[in-house]
Amino acid sequence: MRPGTNIEQVRSAFDGIADSFDDTYENDTTREIRNVVYTTAAALVRAKSRLLDVNCGTGIDALIYARMGYTVVGCDLSQKMIEQATRKRDLLQLDNVTFTVASFENLEKLPRMKFDLVTSNFGGLNCVSDLSIAAREIAGVTAPGGFFLGVVMPPVSLWEILANALRGKWRQALRRLGNGAPATGFKGKSFTVFYHSHKKIQNAFRPWFEPCRIRGLNVISPPPHALRFSSRWTLFSRFLVRVDRFVAILPFFRILGDHTMIVLRRNPL
Repeated sequence: MRPGTNIEQVRSAFDGIADSFDDTYENDTTREIRNVVYTTAAALVRAKSRLLDVNCGTGIDALIYARMGYTVVGCDLSQKMIEQATRKRDLLQLDNVTFTVASFENLEKLPRMKFDLVTSNFGGLNCVSDLSIAAREIAGVTAPGGFFLGVVMPPVSLWEILANALRGKWRQALRRLGNGAPATGFKGKSFTVFYHSHKKIQNAFRPWFEPCRIRGLNVISPPPHALRFSSRWTLFSRFLVRVDRFVAILPFFRILGDHTMIVLRRNPL
């Protein structure tokens, strides 16, 4: 991504919602996704390992990782988000997590160390048009044999297609299949969201990483933006969540979630 093509728009949009971010993005639905990510991270690297959380936002995940015993660096391109994360860190008096301003495109700004695990939750890579740049930067900070764990929004979301098709909103149902779509929910600000397939991500990272595992998230269960459905059909939603845990690992269905979790392993040098 050329500087200024999307970065400034993304930074401005997230700066604008930093104060209300936790109220919007920390609920039962997002917590289900986060728990899957935390469990996967714990299975990949042991406690006290070095972990980098890219697009960390207000530090929700980074602070959990710190409590799990990891040595954590959280970075985000939004100064306002980092300020919120640092404030929360100080209130919790955690000394094994630090926060700094940086994005996928300039991870060389981080402390000169190699991380055993690099994470990016909730579509951080979807803000990047040129995956090769992000892949190179992530490879540069990942230890040999370490892992990258990314949660991205794929081009095909079974829930989104069916939910919009049933209401006759075909353009909305298929919006992810284009070259990019405008982000919404940022108080009038917007930026382009790029819906990368797992194959496209794997190919961009292939010079440095090999595929490890793929899992769908919210394949048949209501995604974070379907709060009205979840609140109206609480028991049914909980049932779908339980079923989703089995469907999400099946070959075909695992790439049809509202989000996809992709784990890649760094090649030995």
